[in-house]
Amino acid sequence: MIFILGADAVVEADERIVVTETTANPQTGPRTFLVKAEEPVSRHVIARLPEGIDGAPSAILARGTVHTFDIGRVDETSDAQVVTRYDDGTWLMSHTMVAVNLPPGFFIQLQVKNQGSLFTNGSDILELRAEDFDANGIATIYYEAPSSAAAPKLCHSIKTFTE
Repeated sequence: MIFILGADAVVEADERIVVTETTANPQTGPRTFLVKAEEPVSRHVIARLPEGIDGAPSAILARGTVHTFDIGRVDETSDAQVVTRYDDGTWLMSHTMVAVNLPPGFFIQLQVKNQGSLFTNGSDILELRAEDFDANGIATIYYEAPSSAAAPKLCHSIKTFTE
């Protein structure tokens, strides 16, 4: 949901999230905010007119919900492993990823950074949606790396998108 707020509107948030305005110039452009949360649950924000008469609360212009989520990466789950090595020397590796409270319409995109390594779908890109995670928010990711004398690495980038 997008709200266009005037430069003088006051934004208030649930005390368990931090809202920081990132607008370059509120007088000339749309206002933007960075929101940080301590835990992956929904929180609320409101926009009000500037302070009312005698300190009374002013009228609410808009109310919104911030749906926060958390993604646990392989460096946090610490469970990367070699599953097997095929006869041709190719390595099969796995690790888990955790996603808590991933909103509908969001997806996570992983992209392999090691030359020659692929996900088991045959691509260097893997997209994960909420339904790819089990009831505990865990998904197991599998990679195949080309034969080499050195043990393979699970280097990848993580991005989130909305559909």
